[in-house]
Amino acid sequence: MTVRGGRPNPETYSGSLIYWLEVPSDQQHFIQGILDGYDGLGYYQTMVHGYGQREDGRTTALARITSTGDGRDEMEGLLEALAAGFGLRLLEEAPGIQPDLQPRSKKPESRAEEA
Repeated sequence: MTVRGGRPNPETYSGSLIYWLEVPSDQQHFIQGILDGYDGLGYYQTMVHGYGQREDGRTTALARITSTGDGRDEMEGLLEALAAGFGLRLLEEAPGIQPDLQPRSKKPESRAEEA
């Protein structure tokens, strides 16, 4: 699944920088944990599970990191390290998804809410 939007990546939105990434599905939580260790640098969200499949057969997810312009150099250095070590790829352009879209939860609805 390739979703193209024609916007730059990273893109500026409401004072933040939005980085759009393709992340190996088996590395998502690890990459999120690394980013969480950089207090205030950025916020990671998985946007689309099963986004694509790489030549080696690995399934990928579409992810977004919301950061600030102040941390741009540090974030880009971290993304380069994550790309080299864990297969993260910065997309060439932002996908056709609004920068403020909130992903749907994968949690099942509560049965108590159904009653």
